[in-house]
Amino acid sequence: MKHISAIVNKTVEENKKFAWVPVKLINNKIVWLTNYYEIITYIAIPRTFYRILTTENISVDEYILRKLSK
Repeated sequence: MKHISAIVNKTVEENKKFAWVPVKLINNKIVWLTNYYEIITYIAIPRTFYRILTTENISVDEYILRKLSK
């Protein structure tokens, strides 16, 4: 049997956005009139017609820490 990572295709989009309206981040902070990052993860499972989609909004500081930790 194959491991699930050999079957599932995972793509990640990182979008820098500006919060014109108040936006809640994953650490329960609310940002307004400042930049934040929206990270979208698409997981495509073969032989099915759907994708599982996860989104998370993080601050610029958290984004930099994630990039440095990789």
